[in-house]
Amino acid sequence: MAPDEVCREIVQFETKSQQDVELERQKGEDGLCRWVKQLPTGMFKSITQDLQDAHKDVLRFYGNAALEKEDPWADPWVIALALLNSGTVITEESSRGKGMQSKIPYICGRLQVSCMTMLGLFRETKTVF
Repeated sequence: MAPDEVCREIVQFETKSQQDVELERQKGEDGLCRWVKQLPTGMFKSITQDLQDAHKDVLRFYGNAALEKEDPWADPWVIALALLNSGTVITEESSRGKGMQSKIPYICGRLQVSCMTMLGLFRETKTVF
C-alpha cells in the first residue's frame, strides 16, 4: 500500500475511532474492565482537536495493523494522551515476539513516550504493600 493510501485509510479509520475507548471499556470482561466500569464516565477525557491530531500521529506508527482492527481499540488513544501530556503509559504488553510492531511498548518507543509495567510503576513510586 502506498503512503498516500495509508494516510487516506487512517483518516477514514479516524472517524470510527473516536468512541473506541468507551466501547472497549463497555465490552471488557477482565478484572480491570470490571473495575473501570464502576468509575464515573465523566472521568474520561474529551476528544479535543489536539488529541485527534496526536492520535493520527500514533496511528501512523501502527501502519496496516491500525487499518485491520475492527473492534474498539483504546491503545492508540492512550498513547496519544500520553504523547500530548508528556505522560507515561502503563501496560503489561511486551514488545517482543510476533506482532511486536503493534504492541504498546514498541509504539511508545518509536514516539519517545515513556512506557512501563505496573511493577515498574510501583518501583518508581516506591510503592510497598
